Amino acid sequence: MASKYVKRGVIRVASDLSMAVVLSNPASQFRGALVDLLEDVAAGVIADNPTVIAAASAAAGPAVDAAIAEEGLVRFSDPAIPRVAPTAQSSLAYRFRNTARQILGSITKNGRLRFQGFEYPDGSVVRSVSSPEFSRKSVGRNRRIGEDMILADGTVPAWIINRWLARVGFGGRLPSVTLVVRPNPGPGEYASPQLAHNAINDSSASKWYEIIVFPGVYTETEWTFKPYTITRAAGVLGSVILRGELPDSATDAQISNTSTVWFKDTARIENLVITARNMRYPVHSESSGVTRDYLHEVVNCRIEHFGNDGAREWRTANPGSGMSPSTVWGSDRAWGYGASSGGVERFENTTFVSRLDAWYVHDNADWTKPANHELINCRLVATDPVGRLRVESLGSGQTSRVTVRGSVNDFLFVQENDSPWISTALDHQVANHSQILVTVEGLAPIGFQTIARGKALRIESNTSGATSSVKVSGTAASAIFGQVFTREGGGGLKGEAWGEFDISGILVGLAGATQVANTLGRRLGDCTTVSKTLTVTVDGGAPVNVVFTGNHTADSNATILGLINAALGSAATAAEYAVSQGETYPTFPDREVTVRNDGTVGIPRFAAVRTSPATGRAIRIHGTADPVTVFAGVALEPIAPGKTGRVLKSGLLNTPTQLHGFSSGLAVGVPLFLSDTTAGAFSATGSRQVLVGHHTDWARF
Repeated sequence: MASKYVKRGVIRVASDLSMAVVLSNPASQFRGALVDLLEDVAAGVIADNPTVIAAASAAAGPAVDAAIAEEGLVRFSDPAIPRVAPTAQSSLAYRFRNTARQILGSITKNGRLRFQGFEYPDGSVVRSVSSPEFSRKSVGRNRRIGEDMILADGTVPAWIINRWLARVGFGGRLPSVTLVVRPNPGPGEYASPQLAHNAINDSSASKWYEIIVFPGVYTETEWTFKPYTITRAAGVLGSVILRGELPDSATDAQISNTSTVWFKDTARIENLVITARNMRYPVHSESSGVTRDYLHEVVNCRIEHFGNDGAREWRTANPGSGMSPSTVWGSDRAWGYGASSGGVERFENTTFVSRLDAWYVHDNADWTKPANHELINCRLVATDPVGRLRVESLGSGQTSRVTVRGSVNDFLFVQENDSPWISTALDHQVANHSQILVTVEGLAPIGFQTIARGKALRIESNTSGATSSVKVSGTAASAIFGQVFTREGGGGLKGEAWGEFDISGILVGLAGATQVANTLGRRLGDCTTVSKTLTVTVDGGAPVNVVFTGNHTADSNATILGLINAALGSAATAAEYAVSQGETYPTFPDREVTVRNDGTVGIPRFAAVRTSPATGRAIRIHGTADPVTVFAGVALEPIAPGKTGRVLKSGLLNTPTQLHGFSSGLAVGVPLFLSDTTAGAFSATGSRQVLVGHHTDWARF
């Protein structure tokens, strides 16, 4: 392997210089400096690259001004840069001063454009190597490749070009080809966004397309944003409308299978209004798991589904059509989103309007990476009084996230569902079906409801003192618990242990028709030849062994629970445990705290708490004689004495399921009180009102 040491110089660029002219002019100082640093072939490859020239031509002056004005804007080390594999030459003294100098550098206030890996004013040197694969590359001591790399064919890799663009303010994905759309197109232009996208067949990560859409109403449906494209309205928001609409007399097949436009691969849209009427969705963002690791960006748009009531009303008025109003597509969401492994969707300053689901996402089965979804400064509107933000966890096996920040949230609650549980893989048959975690920032009161069906085996101590606890082990524990989760008791709370594995017995698969080993009997299986033992230790006492020796494959959960409870006697109780209902609640950073229970009484889930008389940084259960003025919120999890837990300071709670000591419905405007007889409980009567009916069965505090 040939090698040489190269001293690096300094490149300076005036902030008002036209980068396009500088790059393309062989006589420019900048071009000359590149020649000195990279040799003529490398400088030519960089300067003549159409991606660089197009990016520079588009916004060079303002971008350079902005970058220079902000010290250290792009001074960072990118973990995505490839590393070279160790070689026989790995002992060579590759000398980079630090990891940041492996990548393209920053523009500083003094107007100096610095290429990290090239420019070293202190005279330090870099090992530069060549090989059959590389005409040249520099390598840091951690074996990360420098961005002066040239391939053997004289080209610069796309990942390097994208990072160069990013360092001068172009985000690494500025388009290299621009297409124009007008209702009355000129030469070389297109009459609709669909026609422009259909003309693209070579977009890539290093060759983006920008589609500029001039004002008009465009009515095509069932087309797709091509990968690596930016579709942008030329006018103000509302001047470009992608309108999808079917007649009221449309059939079920037409309505259910028609969306205005599809999002599948990496792409960005800006300043568009997209609507649908008597259709499936305005935007159907899904590839059924085929496209992975994408980035979808939606900026300053309005996405609205006007609903399918027109079709229902037409069918009611025309019974002779043979079409029933009840079969019209009911999931008329603005954003119909089926996420894929590794996918990212980012929404900014965008309004979503739907009848029932203000925003919606479902995952899919058996992923290798989580998906992440961010909604920033958006407006989420559900016109139905019981509108919701809906997430569906369907068996991805990954923990994905939905984060809503700085948004106007015009819906009643977040709903979590798990139907159908698509995965049939045994290792994805887990009891906790809450695999999309939701965070909503903002003070608007929003509730939560989960209808997830996963269940675990739980064993609960029958005591509630300081030693209350449950531990499990043994060969049967591996079969029916998997990973074991425990919570110690005390102060009236019972210690407990529950399992990772689902024992609900639900049918799974896309059609919800596949039977898997998700019951206690099927998980234990045939123990006639090799028995399985479940060892349970309650409150630190003597272990109790439950030995399974029969063929339990066809046994019901009730049968297996009977065997376990017979062995446990009065010490503990085994039962099914709906994990999502017992453990899941979204994160509301502006309306919750995590605090310590400094009292002697345990706090049940959804019980009222008060501020501690000892310190405002702790809580206790709200006593029957405590004044309403010390009410601090509602516990979102059991909190034993001396332990910390989540407390919701304000919000909405479902009255039949989420209020300790109260399990009835509630009408709007009806008050709820702290119980005068049970600490931490709520009551329909009393003198200390803390909640009021906000909507049917939802109380606000």
